[in-house]
Amino acid sequence: MEQIARKIEGMTLYRCNPETNKECDKRFCMYNTNAVDHLCECTSKKEFALKIGEAAVEKEYTPPV
Repeated sequence: MEQIARKIEGMTLYRCNPETNKECDKRFCMYNTNAVDHLCECTSKKEFALKIGEAAVEKEYTPPV
């Protein structure tokens, strides 16, 4: 089961697992220590969602800006 961050009419946002979400460039990722800004922690794709009980790892997902 996935961690749901927010339900909006017609869309569900899931808490993102940056380790599995290879489609994201992580420039605004909350868990990327080198992000331009730490604004995002969600994904609309269920396959990239954190499972219940999992926590995202904060680390360098991209080179320093």
